[in-house]
Amino acid sequence: MKNRLLEAHHKLFPNCHDIRTFFAPGRVNLIGEHIDYNGGYVFPFAINLGSYAAVSKRTDGKICVSSHQFSNGEILSFDLNTDFIKNSNQTWINYIHGMFDVFKKNQCNISHGLNISIIADIPFGAGLSSSASLEMLIATIINNIYTFKLEPEILAGWGKIVENNYVGVSCGIMDQFASIMCKQNQALLLNSD
Repeated sequence: MKNRLLEAHHKLFPNCHDIRTFFAPGRVNLIGEHIDYNGGYVFPFAINLGSYAAVSKRTDGKICVSSHQFSNGEILSFDLNTDFIKNSNQTWINYIHGMFDVFKKNQCNISHGLNISIIADIPFGAGLSSSASLEMLIATIINNIYTFKLEPEILAGWGKIVENNYVGVSCGIMDQFASIMCKQNQALLLNSD
């Protein structure tokens, strides 16, 4: 997957340098389905399917993104200095623009743009938290590239804000928390109150 991802990134952004790769998993829930957004105990674990990204820095203030699954190689972009505007045609970009907007609203100084190529092997709409995987992928990219050093619990909470307020899905915290906090070969007991 990494070679495929890097190859796709080079084709889309041929003059890029210092490419970094990231991954965020989806999740399965053992107990507590539909409990997390009502408050209570859930028991999720991360799976080996999820969202991958190759990222390179830009010298301007643009975020340029391509998703193998959604944009068919088309590059969508937004300016870091513009306010969030919901995209009703390419809804997947709302997760990304929303996450950048939440960082900015929490006084995180995002100093330059990025090129982001995304490939996912998680089936969308299959109940494996593909949207949380994408949110945590972007949150991890922003946190690492700009060296904010924020705790994963904060990023999970910001992912829930994106899902609720930018995308319009009334989810709880379980999916984002599982994607960013679960460890290999372990399930996570979480009180979602």
